[in-house]
Amino acid sequence: MSKINEFLNELGSLPGVDSYLLVNDGGQLVTKTKLASEELGAAMQVILLASRKIQTSLGMKRLRHLNLADDDGGRLLIFPLGRYLLGISQLKDQVEHDLSALVPELIKRFQSKAQ
Repeated sequence: MSKINEFLNELGSLPGVDSYLLVNDGGQLVTKTKLASEELGAAMQVILLASRKIQTSLGMKRLRHLNLADDDGGRLLIFPLGRYLLGISQLKDQVEHDLSALVPELIKRFQSKAQ
């Protein structure tokens, strides 16, 4: 099994993950689960570009993730991963699981395995 497939399997098993998608830096879909779509991948690209402009204007160093939340408990987290973007939809009834902390730990673990 490739490292990316191992990573995605572990990602999908994290508590609170509803669905995810991975797009490349051109906005093309690499992989997705049930609720994710190409339209969402394209929107993530636009959001990331806008957030990088904000980041630059505020003098922020490195963007770790973006968190979009609604009043009903819906949440989309976007993580830049080199030449890729990872979007994760969190289950509304499991917001107690801090995916903004769990996912970077998973990413770091897989990055250290690759080295």
